[in-house]
Amino acid sequence: MRYDIRFTGSGGQGLLFMATTLAVAAVRFGNLHATQSASYGAATRGGYSRGDVVMCDREIDYPWLITADVLVAMAQPSLQRDLPNLKPGGVLLLEPTMVSDPSGFGDPIYRVPAMEISEKVTGSTMYANSVMMGVLDHLLSLLPKGALEQAVAAQAPARFKDGNLKAFAAGKAYHEGALSGREN
Repeated sequence: MRYDIRFTGSGGQGLLFMATTLAVAAVRFGNLHATQSASYGAATRGGYSRGDVVMCDREIDYPWLITADVLVAMAQPSLQRDLPNLKPGGVLLLEPTMVSDPSGFGDPIYRVPAMEISEKVTGSTMYANSVMMGVLDHLLSLLPKGALEQAVAAQAPARFKDGNLKAFAAGKAYHEGALSGREN
């Protein structure tokens, strides 16, 4: 089964970390095939940025994203640019302080206050990407349990490892709370 994921936002939000980490989770810890690609502007901070991951339980015959099963949006202009690439019935994860709900888009939308959660558990908003990864962990049935968390631990630079793992755990806890009836 093929699964396409796009992370979209602005440079400096850790989108490429998210994409690379997901690809590592698939290949190294999930025994899957994966490709990862990225696109970003000349500006290292603030410009359009995206990371794509294709995961599959068999060899991948076309390595580029076709249509996203999941779109993770961290900036409004990027959501507007990439929403047409989300397949009908695909899952949209968005950071509601950075992104408004798209008009006319139905469910499923997961509104994850990743900046707020990151600030609360780590004292910094810089781990918002790992909060989103914690939520994403619940949505990716193709990955074995624990694979994404292992990849976050393996990919995070040593000085940021603890913060990334705390944020990842907080994202998982947030999503578990949402599933048990808390409003998201």
